Amino acid sequence: MTEVRAALLKDVDELHALGSGVSEFSVSRETVTFWPKKTLRRAIESGDVFIRVAQDKDRLVGFIIASFSDGLKKAIIENIFVSPTHRGKKLGNDLLNRLLQDLRNCGCEYVATLIPQDAFGALSTYKDAGFTEGEVFVWLDRPLASSFKSS
Repeated sequence: MTEVRAALLKDVDELHALGSGVSEFSVSRETVTFWPKKTLRRAIESGDVFIRVAQDKDRLVGFIIASFSDGLKKAIIENIFVSPTHRGKKLGNDLLNRLLQDLRNCGCEYVATLIPQDAFGALSTYKDAGFTEGEVFVWLDRPLASSFKSS
């Protein structure tokens, strides 16, 4: 049975390995496609980043990451991923529902996310959870640290 839980420091290597293999996380040619391990460690230890993982037996098979601003009462879902071997089992929905409940418990009042236009599985997951489509924007970014520049 698959368990959805908060990420632990011991999950960083496996979490990074899962996320680093997802080309859809790339937002530009200049920046890394997934969070550096150091950033994931800091995020797990922080009170303003929510990382929930799906664990099947002894391995991670999915995750969802969101940043939360207590001052704005707003969260941004950064990434969601389910291993291809575990797709079609509503695991993305389970991760999203757990995250939304945890955000509600922290007083979050608004949640948003960005997904690629052709990410139909993610779009379906979010719409099933009551999200609505908004405007189309151009992503602009600028790394302020070398750890975020692609190699």
